[in-house]
Amino acid sequence: MVGASSFDLGDLLGSPTAPAKSINTDELIAGFGYRAGMKEGVYKATNNVLRFATADQAQQTADRMMTAAAVGFMDESITRPVEVPGHPETRALLERTSPTSSLAYVTAITVRGDIIISQYITGSSTESDAFGGGEKLAGKILDLQIPLLEKYQPTPVDKLAELPQDPTGLLGRTVPMAQTESSTVKAKVGTYGPRSALAYQLDIGTSSAAFESAGMSTMLLRGTRIFVTNDNASARELTDVLGAEALSDKRIATEGINGFPSAECYEVKKDEKLYEAHNYCMAAVGKYVIVSSADETRAARQMLSAQYVLLPDDAK
Repeated sequence: MVGASSFDLGDLLGSPTAPAKSINTDELIAGFGYRAGMKEGVYKATNNVLRFATADQAQQTADRMMTAAAVGFMDESITRPVEVPGHPETRALLERTSPTSSLAYVTAITVRGDIIISQYITGSSTESDAFGGGEKLAGKILDLQIPLLEKYQPTPVDKLAELPQDPTGLLGRTVPMAQTESSTVKAKVGTYGPRSALAYQLDIGTSSAAFESAGMSTMLLRGTRIFVTNDNASARELTDVLGAEALSDKRIATEGINGFPSAECYEVKKDEKLYEAHNYCMAAVGKYVIVSSADETRAARQMLSAQYVLLPDDAK
């Protein structure tokens, strides 16, 4: 999640620096993006929804982004327009970093009023001019994204300042992020609903079903995470699922926390390297599930203990 503040747009958007730098952050109202990849490493895709102050600003920004993407980000880059199936309104470019490279990149930009939808997809193939799927994947993403936006009722720009910063009151009870965290990471702080919370889960399909079963209504994200479920039993059920996810992602169960019997901890297996090589601790506390992560298991335990102390008294 982003707002009009200082951050690395290239990192947040998952796209080359040039298109990201063409965005005037003074005109950017808000945005949300999600990045995922196949375990086999064939595709990596980022989908972003960016809201601007006016439709004209969105259109002008999209024009600049496409112009920047056409240049390519390597001296030997070769770019050409491609069509996104089912979406003639979408402009897209395919880039290869050299005539012999098997790597290909697709940048797709769609404008809908004051909103830009962008995809950046990378992949590899033995084909000579494409990896045969990036534009198709962009189309499938748009098939799912556009109907959701049609249901979206944005808050008027002049009313944004009136929105509560902490609607549940729980964000202020969540362990703060370290001051040393990057602005990109700090931009993720916030209150999330069940759908947007999936962006931070290891297994989206499993988590989606678990959220629904547990009645998970809200996730708070700062230095730790708090999930709000229906009741005590639902919280324990969700903890079981999250623990199984951690085990399935190259982690092992390890010692919990003394004096905190419901706490569970998981650490990365020896010699395993993960994109986010974090060790996890979690616990069900009343209707809440609290989760901490850190490069060191000791730090994850300390953060979970601190989060327990910060929870509302009626949760303990």
